[in-house]
Amino acid sequence: MEQLNLKLALAALEVCDSIAITDASGVYVYVNQNWMRTMSPGSESPLGKHPWDLVPDSRVAEVLKNRRPLVGYQIRAKRQEGLVSYFPLLEDGALLGVLIWGQFANTEYARRFSQVSSQLARELSSAKERLRTLSAASYNLSGIVGESEAMERLREDIISAARTSSTVLIEGETGVGKELVAQAVHDCSPRRAQRFVRINCSAIPAELAESEFFGYEEGAFTGARRGGRKGKFELASGGSLFLDEINQLPLSMQPKLLRVLQEREIERVGGSTVIPVDARIIAAANVHLRRQVEEGRFRSDLYYRLNVVRIRIPPLRERKEDIPVLARNFLMKLNYQLGTDISSISGEVLRRMMAYHWPGNVRELHNALERAMNRCRGDTLQPEDFEYAPGSAAPRPGTAPAVGGSLTHLKDELEYEALRTAMLQAGGNKTKAARLMGISRNALYKKLKKFEQPGTR
Repeated sequence: MEQLNLKLALAALEVCDSIAITDASGVYVYVNQNWMRTMSPGSESPLGKHPWDLVPDSRVAEVLKNRRPLVGYQIRAKRQEGLVSYFPLLEDGALLGVLIWGQFANTEYARRFSQVSSQLARELSSAKERLRTLSAASYNLSGIVGESEAMERLREDIISAARTSSTVLIEGETGVGKELVAQAVHDCSPRRAQRFVRINCSAIPAELAESEFFGYEEGAFTGARRGGRKGKFELASGGSLFLDEINQLPLSMQPKLLRVLQEREIERVGGSTVIPVDARIIAAANVHLRRQVEEGRFRSDLYYRLNVVRIRIPPLRERKEDIPVLARNFLMKLNYQLGTDISSISGEVLRRMMAYHWPGNVRELHNALERAMNRCRGDTLQPEDFEYAPGSAAPRPGTAPAVGGSLTHLKDELEYEALRTAMLQAGGNKTKAARLMGISRNALYKKLKKFEQPGTR
């Protein structure tokens, strides 16, 4: 159900438990007697007031903003627990207000309703996930979660970039969600009905890069399959090609990529036929690409060809006000994926999350919540759920080096946290962890050995 017809909403007033209606500005314009008894303190009328002034957990503002219903949210009022659903009231496309429908009379009914609602939400999420796999991109602009000014600017940048077919360069630290932004650019563009093709430049051996990008003809090399194979550029023609970790592209491959961007045509390995391609290029780097150019590790002419439209994704530490929104969003999604039914996050956990610097960004937040939800035995995430077993690389929200002690000790604490986070993000792969930290593999081994010694931290 996406909305309620106004007449249907009015008819429901006489048969439902607790009902209230706000206008388009979020002010109460109607409440029935059940709502007065349950929600309004004393005999004071709530009319003319905002719901969130009386009920801190109210979701009316969210429904007014998104124009989408929210069903079965558990709240507490006057020592009673109940479930409240919110429906936008629309007539001929105009937003008239919000219908608030609550059930408080029977807690057993509320409990059963919550279970059914959760199951329906999981089934709906599963159906939406199957639909997403049939589309060209897996995300759209609604997946860009956050209410900070930085995220509002990011959404504006995405919409602006989507209007044209110019090459886009996305820069941001590891874990900020560069692929999500790239897919949002594609999904908001006129190319949304065509394919979104991803290629990770750091995962392709240099000797295979050309065939991955441009494809090959039958017999081009030993093991080439019959009939040849299309490369990523051909597969993405008409759509978008996402070049992830473009900063890791081998130097030998960079002039070949530059030529394709200039000429808009390719030749397969072992072939002589020129094949025109029309793929919109979206590249991403987890370092400042301009700095790579200055260090001679990336071609300047390719950099300028890629850096037509630049989008910077801010790290999570620069937009900490988004952490509660992100955490609750992940909580909802993970409940479905894990088959759990955890309804909330304690205030102390949120406080620690706000205090932590999150070097792994949004990805680290997601992973921390998933681990905690596997440990949680109640319906609310508590600080103890974020404890980790000895030897685990999982950081606790809010864990930071304690102030005080020697400078050497503080330096070791920071180095240890950075090392642990890099190993977590790399899934234990030491080569990748070294690259994430910007050090050699030998240096990484030395640091690992250092912290294995007793008394080093």
